[in-house]
Amino acid sequence: MLKRVKEILKPLACAPVQAYFSSDFQLYHLLEFILEQTGPANVVLTTFSVSEEFIRKLLQMKETGSIESLVVVADHRTAVKALRLTLFTNNIAEELLLGNNHAKVILVENQNGKVSVVTSQNQTRGNRIECGMVCTHPEIYDSLLKSIATEQTKMIDANAVFDGTIGTN
Repeated sequence: MLKRVKEILKPLACAPVQAYFSSDFQLYHLLEFILEQTGPANVVLTTFSVSEEFIRKLLQMKETGSIESLVVVADHRTAVKALRLTLFTNNIAEELLLGNNHAKVILVENQNGKVSVVTSQNQTRGNRIECGMVCTHPEIYDSLLKSIATEQTKMIDANAVFDGTIGTN
C-alpha cells in the first residue's frame, strides 16, 4: 500500500501542496511516505478514533527511530469506549491528550522541515474513499500546531488519569 501512496502523491520536495482522494492506502502508509522523505521526526496526531493496527504501526515507527516523539490528541468519549486501546496509545506516546476532538491532522517536524496533513480518515483501518491534503508550507504547520496547542489547554492529560494524579491537588 505504501507503493500506492507513491503512485498517487509526488515527492514532498516536488509538490508543496497536494491532495488525494483514494481508498488505496491506509493513513499509516501516508505517514511512512512522509517519514521516508523527512527522516526521523516528531509527530503530532489528532483523531476521533484509533485502531490497534494503527497504534502497532506507530509503535514500529518509534522502535525503528522514524518517530522520535509522539503526541496524540484524541476524543475523550472514544477513548473511554476503547479503554484498552487508549492505554496502549498512552504507553507509546510521550503525551496523550483527551478532549472534545473530531479533527484528523498529522504534523511531522524535524530539522529538515515541517509537513502537515489534514485528512478525513481517523487512525483506523479505512476501507472507504478518504480525502486529504499534504502541505510542506511551514506557516500552515505553525498555524495548525498553534491551534492544537490552544485546544490542548482544554484537554485532560491521559497520564494524569491513568496514574491517579488528576484531582489530587
